[in-house]
Formats: sequence, structure tokens, C-alpha cells
Amino acid sequence: MSKKSPKGRQSRNLRIRVQGGTAPSRTTWVEVRKGKKRIWIKQADFMTDVSSVKSRLARAGIIILGASNWNEFMAQVAAVSEFPNRSLVEQSGWSGKCFALQSGQVFAPDGARGICVFDPNPLKCVQSGTLQGWLERVVAPLMGQRLALFMLMVMFVAPILKLTNRAGNFGFELVGAGGKGKSMLLKLMASVVGGATDDAPTRYWNTCKTTVNALEKKAEAHSDLPMLLDDATSFAGTESGGPRGRLFKQFVFDLAQGETKHRFDNQQQRWFRLVYCITSNLSLADVIAEVAEDERGATQDRHISFNTDIPAYNTFDIVPAGYPDIKSYADALIAGMATEYGTAMPHFLQALVEHRASDEEGLKAGIAKRVEDFINSTGANRNDGSSSRVAEAFGLVVAAASLARHYGTLPKEIDYKAVGLAAYRLHLASAQRLSAHQRLRAYAADARVVDMEECRLKHVTEAQLRAVPGVFRLDRKGRREFHVHPRVFKAAFPDHKTLLKDPEVSALRLRDGRHRGPKRELIKGSPDDRFYSFLLPEEVTKVRM
Repeated sequence: MSKKSPKGRQSRNLRIRVQGGTAPSRTTWVEVRKGKKRIWIKQADFMTDVSSVKSRLARAGIIILGASNWNEFMAQVAAVSEFPNRSLVEQSGWSGKCFALQSGQVFAPDGARGICVFDPNPLKCVQSGTLQGWLERVVAPLMGQRLALFMLMVMFVAPILKLTNRAGNFGFELVGAGGKGKSMLLKLMASVVGGATDDAPTRYWNTCKTTVNALEKKAEAHSDLPMLLDDATSFAGTESGGPRGRLFKQFVFDLAQGETKHRFDNQQQRWFRLVYCITSNLSLADVIAEVAEDERGATQDRHISFNTDIPAYNTFDIVPAGYPDIKSYADALIAGMATEYGTAMPHFLQALVEHRASDEEGLKAGIAKRVEDFINSTGANRNDGSSSRVAEAFGLVVAAASLARHYGTLPKEIDYKAVGLAAYRLHLASAQRLSAHQRLRAYAADARVVDMEECRLKHVTEAQLRAVPGVFRLDRKGRREFHVHPRVFKAAFPDHKTLLKDPEVSALRLRDGRHRGPKRELIKGSPDDRFYSFLLPEEVTKVRM
């Protein structure tokens, strides 16, 4: 009843053609085709889940009625003996050298063709407008908004995780009082990949008003992609206190570990890579207050917090010129997101898969170098695994943004490393995992700090002072003074007023009455300049220019 053809086995009566293929995962699949209608189904499903096979065929428009016709069709499938390697994409994210969005859109290297074999979600990763329109109407108004720019950069991290040695996933928390623009920022992030406004169900972001198990399924569907969750205060709403804290801690650990649980109805356990962002009125530290101290610290390594209540780092730092007030500014951003969305990620992914196909080792080495360079810039303690993991996460964001800039997905005018460092300082202020004294000493150990004696410099310029974290110079008594330009200091420590009041920091600070600090002629011909100045312990590392 069937005959062999170059394109597979075909039934004379049913006019259905079948052929086999092997995915990069080594799973074997069967393509069923009738006219222009086609679908790929796992070979094993024909034995273990026949009802699902019939449902999938019907959804694809391939209807097989009657026992005799079904038996003939199954005989065709059983006769397939060849399963050549094919670029079959079995889930969203990376599959071999191809990458797929949840919508089923597949990105393959130049000259190749990826075939989507999973059930796509046409409501996810929708597109409107153009990349240039998105850059002009959504990104351009954010120039100068440090936190907003950083969170846009976060959106490009998940696809590069597979190309790194990063162990485990991580996420960012935007926490603060209501009305500070956290949800607005989440929607701006969503515009990178898909629908951004409140219109359900095409929006890319999700709410936390659900169960742990439901969130796990959402996480699995975001493999190699960013996952955005709004309003963490609605998570596990029926619980409170310690039980809720433990549930949330488990949720963070599950996301960080990146694997689904074994359940009796699961065919197999699945693994996923992702980066997530979550908004909340309460910080993770508050939610898990009743969890043990050691567990709380480990959770915060994976769940990186930004406190948007810190005055210098509100969600939107400034109201740009041309907008009379914050409402007009927000309205313009909303209008931009309503028509320009979902175009940036496809552009980035196409360039990334081609880059990987042409020079994967070079791509990996470039990412690793950018991450290493950023960690060095933070002055993070490499002997502290927790500190290193957090700094590495920020470094990955900067590396991803650098690639996006190289591909033309993000503007070239932005100093992505400076934005990353500003966000890193905000996190240190938000998490308060280091004391004020420790934060100041870590800042002074930054590799970019200039030791004027070591470099044989008598003076520096205004531009030089604003381009480095600070300078060391010996005073007349031979003591090593650490000086920081006022604008640089305020940018580095968004909570600088609180930090300076810390007793340990205050004891190190050089003063001159009520003034910011003593007069120092660091700039030739400017003897009356005042800086934030400190006498730091000798063990703070000396560095050269």
C-alpha cells in the first residue's frame, strides 16, 4: 500500500507522505505531510502517546478517519528506517546552531535552515514596527537613565549564557515603593522581545499571581530567553511569614538551578538557562526574613536587588529636555512601546547565530574577556565566591550589551561598562551585604584608581579626575590620601549621604569644618578645589595607571 520515494514514504490512498529525521539532541522525529500541511512528531510518541499524536495531526489540519486508514498510516510510520541528521528545533532557545523564539521563529546561520518541531505560541514574541523605530522612540528617550539602560542590557544576556562557563541562572529584582516606575521599566524591557503594554495575551511579561508549579512551567518555556515577572508581592498570596519566605527562596533556587522537578506525569526532567527580572514592593530580604542567615545570603547571590527608593537612583533619574514633566515623558515612552516592539531580539539573535557559526571559539573568548575585565573594574573580592558571582553576573550583562552594540541592536553612543558599574554600585547600596567601610575600601581597590606617586604625577586634569574612580596622593606628612571628584563619588555611591555618616567611614574622612573636604591642589592652578577625601589603611592595594 506504500511506495518509497526520494521525499519519504507515501500512502496511495491517504496521500500522506512521511519521512524521518534526527535532531541535534539525537531524538528521532517523523515528518507527516499532506499537501501543504505538515508537522513533525517524535517517533516515540507513536508508541507511547497515540492520543496526543492524533490531536497534533488534527491541529495541523491532517485528519485521518477510520481504523483501516489509521492502520495504513501507522504502517507507513513503522516502515520509516532512515533518520538523517536535520536542523530540528525542539524547544525555544538554542538547538544545535539554531535558535528559536517561543513564537516558532527560527534563526539559523547563513545558508542553513532550522525547522521548528515544537508547538509554537503565536501570541509570544510578536513584532511591530522596525528596529530603527524602536531605537528612536524607546531607546533614545532613555539616554542618561542609568538603571533603565542597564535593564535593557539585561534582556540580551540569556542567549549568550550557553557560550559561557556561568554555573546556574540569576535574576534581578526592582524593589521600592509603588508609583516609582518599576512596572514601566519592566514593560520597556519587554519591548525588546515582544508585546510591552498591558494588552493580554500578546504581552511578553507575566505576573507573579500564580503558583510555584505554574512559574516553573513558564521558566521552562523561557529557556535561553529573559523572563519578566511583575509584582512579586502577589506570589504565593495565600501564604505569609516563614512559609511564604521558604516558598520564594525555593522559587529563586529552582530558577537558579535551571531544572524542572521529577513528577510522575513527566516523561523526563528538563533543563533550562535564563535570566529573569522581577518587580516588588518588598525586597527579597524582607520576604525571606525568617529564613536562615546562610540561606538568605546564598539566595541573594542569585537574586540581585536594586532599591529604586534610593534618591539618586530612582527608576528614571532625569526628565529629558523636551518633556515638561515626568507624566509627559512616561506617556511618550508608552506611545513608543505601543507601536515599536519585538524587533530588537530577532535582529540580535540572527547576528549571534551567524557569529557563533563563523567563529564560536573567538566569540566565547571575547565574552569571557569582557566579563573578566568588568570583574577587575569592580574590585570584587575574588576569594569570596558570593562577591565574584554577583560581579560576574553584571559582567555578563555588559558583555551581552557590547555584542548588541557591535551588531547594531543597541546604540554605539552608550558607555555600557560605565552603565554596568553604576548598576553594580546601586546593587551594593541596595543589598547592604558589605558594610559602608568595606564598600569604600573595595572602591579604592579598583584597578583604575591612580596612585600619583607611583605614576610620578604632581597634578592631574579635571577630565582625568572625572574619568577614574579616584586618586591616591601623599600629603605633607607622608600619609596616603584618597581623593574622589564629587560627581564621581555621588555616582559611585548613590546612598553617599548615608555612607558618609557611617562611624567607620566618618573616622577615615578628611574634613574642613562643614565643607565637603579639605582644599587640595590636584589640578594645577586650582588650589581651592575640595574633594571627598579619606585616609585609608595601608593594606588597601596600591595600583598604577
